[in-house]
Formats: sequence, structure tokens, C-alpha cells
Amino acid sequence: MFDVIIIGGGPAGISAGIYLIRGGLSVLVLAKNKGHLDNTEITIDNYYGTPNIKGNELVNSGISQYQQLGGKINFEEVIFLKSHTNFEIITKTSVYLAKTLILATGIKNKKSKLPNYEHLIGHGISKCATCDGFFFKGLDVSIVGNNDYMEHEKAVLEKLAKSVTVFTNNVSYDKKANHEQIISFSQSDDKIKITTANSSYLYDGVFIADSEPSANEFANILGISMENNQIIVDDNCQTNINRIYAIGDVTGEPKQIIKAVYQGMKAALHIIKNKN
Repeated sequence: MFDVIIIGGGPAGISAGIYLIRGGLSVLVLAKNKGHLDNTEITIDNYYGTPNIKGNELVNSGISQYQQLGGKINFEEVIFLKSHTNFEIITKTSVYLAKTLILATGIKNKKSKLPNYEHLIGHGISKCATCDGFFFKGLDVSIVGNNDYMEHEKAVLEKLAKSVTVFTNNVSYDKKANHEQIISFSQSDDKIKITTANSSYLYDGVFIADSEPSANEFANILGISMENNQIIVDDNCQTNINRIYAIGDVTGEPKQIIKAVYQGMKAALHIIKNKN
């Protein structure tokens, strides 16, 4: 059990970790990678005291500072969260428990390779099996993806749906699936039609899990309030759910390193102030 688990290893998450450790709390940072700033092609010229610093230099310096204080960081992709008395954070290989949770995942810059489906969200297409799987109990559904997150969502659906068909959208996958490239999603009467390069298929519902879950997916799972795809936080960066904080780009503009670091500090100081 950790006092605080931070999901995200960029400036926001690491800054929060530094303050929390100095405040005497046990902290674990979970991150799939070091974030989009971990790039030699990115030069940062507007951050205090570090003119012309490369993105990867700044990121690695912050992580090193955190680790020198005794901070622990595991490079694992979080695929699911559960909220009980405490928080359960599930990765591909481990399950972690925390008293407090900080979301610092940043935002996705990589666009989905799937054709436009956003207009059908809530009308037969969903991005959260835990949230919406119940509505398809006893029905035929499909799920699009080929990663660990998809496997988790598929397992949820298999307990509810009559059948679950996996579509990989022309990506290799070592289990039974439809590998055809998806051309479009559309409504057909009360079903969703998936049109591929070779055929078309009808399902009562379609679930999208073609990439790792973002802060938005986590927010939906946990019931965190959002507006315009941004997590709503108070002056201490706490969400509407007690002991869940969100910091950095997930809270909206301005998407700047200095804001991410500031919010990391704000969240950490509030957590330290209210620790039992």
C-alpha cells in the first residue's frame, strides 16, 4: 500500500512526487514511458533557468531528482483502476494499492487509426466496457483493439454479452480475431455496422479499445467530472472524487510545463496537509 500513486511520469507527476516524498509520504509513479517531452528534437526555451534545454534532458533530470530522494518509478502501462476504500491500480503484470491517486497522464497526441466513430459514442459505440457493458447484457458485441487494455475490456464484456468478436483493424494479434481493415462505422436500424475492406458486420454494440486508456477513460471509470474532454479540478487540483487529483495537460489550457509543475506542487501540498 502506497500513500500516493501517480499515473504519469512527465513534469506534472514527477514534480508532485518530489514534494510528496519530501513531505514524508510513500510514493509510486507508474508510467508507460517518459512522455512526449522525452525527445532530442524538442527544445524548450521558455522554462525558468534552463534556456535551450532539450526535452529529454529536462525529463531525465526531473526523474533523477525524484529517484535521488528515494522515489520509485515503474514503467508499466496502467490498464484499469478500481475505487474501494482505497484505490486499486492494475497493470499488465501487477496490482497496486494506494490511499490517494493522482492522474498526470498528459493527453494523447497520437490519433486513432480508426475511421470516424466519435459521432456514434453513446449511440451503440462505447469506449468503456465497465461503464456501458451492462447495457449489452445478453447481446452480440464487438471490440476493436489488440493490446492489454483490449484484453481487459474483453474480459469484462465476456461476463455480460452473448458473444464478443475482436476486430484488430489489420494489426497482428495471436488470438482468434477478425483482422480485416475497418473502413467505417455506421448505424443500421438499432445495430452498429462495421464495414471492412472485404465485408460488413452487424453488432448490437461496439467497444473501442485500440490504444492504452487515457485520463478520459479513467475519469469515466471512476466517475470523475469532465468538461470539454478536460478533468475538472478545484484550486487544490482535486477532482469531485475525494483523494483523486488531476494535474498537467489533462486539466486543460495552458498546456505548459510551468503549469504542470505548479499543479504538481499544489496537489502534493494539499495531500501532505491532509494526510492522516
